[in-house]
Amino acid sequence: MDALSTEEHDQTSAATRHWQVAKHLWQALRSLGYTRGHMLAIGVDADLLAGRPPARRRHDPDRGPERLRRLQFHSPIPAGNRWPHRGLTLHQPDSHDDPHQYDVVIANLPYNDVIFAHPGRRAILAAYHGDLITGALRETAPGGVVVALAAHAFMDDRDPRPREQVGEFADLAGAVRLPQGSLRPSALCFGPIDLLLLRRRPPGSAPAPTSFRTSSLVSCDESDLYLNEYWQAHPERMAGYLGPSLEPTVATLYALEADLDLDLPEPVDQMIAAARRTGLTAPGGLDTSDPASSTPVNPPAPSRSPRATPGHEAL
Repeated sequence: MDALSTEEHDQTSAATRHWQVAKHLWQALRSLGYTRGHMLAIGVDADLLAGRPPARRRHDPDRGPERLRRLQFHSPIPAGNRWPHRGLTLHQPDSHDDPHQYDVVIANLPYNDVIFAHPGRRAILAAYHGDLITGALRETAPGGVVVALAAHAFMDDRDPRPREQVGEFADLAGAVRLPQGSLRPSALCFGPIDLLLLRRRPPGSAPAPTSFRTSSLVSCDESDLYLNEYWQAHPERMAGYLGPSLEPTVATLYALEADLDLDLPEPVDQMIAAARRTGLTAPGGLDTSDPASSTPVNPPAPSRSPRATPGHEAL
């Protein structure tokens, strides 16, 4: 079953949904002041997540881990508040102008929407994603940010060591959980995905107060589910309704609207407002003269039913 799930992940495109995520992601980055410097994009659809319009991408039929390794690009961060990044030029790593340290690293981590039936493989995936995030942080300048699209197992797995490893280097500026089935129309790729913004801690800086290292059992719909302390403290940043999955003690997230352009604005705005309040922004603070860092991330969304919180049903 796990082999079928990974094969389905490799063979099913998520380009349309990655493009939707990219729009909200870049609005958030600019709101936090990341409007200059250099970026690195890693993983499947790295070009789309960097903001390159789908019509400009080159056909690449390869799939799987080899494609993942090859899809790495760096580029100057486009100036201004334009979307999409029509003039974006992407360069291969180790080219003559590669700075080898970046202000923004976007990492689309492998198999982030696959739920492995074997509990041991879930723990391995959480540790693997922790290693990849740590590697991305090593390539990030102090005060820069790693944006990771990670499996929800990284945050929710009961073993805190992958998160502790990441916490040695970075503070969690914020996170939004995407509901199950957000990326691929496949019954085998239905895991929730976490959009994590991790700010590389400058030397000598104290850790930020936002904690994400512990996962504990919560009660939901008569089930006990492991849920990270960050989601317990900020259920409004989960873009859906919490509930039990088919696997014991494993939480999932059910979509509110089944449309990322409707599900994401509210939790993204919550995340960005909190990061700005705590100063987890680009080095030097926000440039209020730059409209990209001073305008709201998203226009007001229509009111919706409240989300379920641990131990409570949505009204």
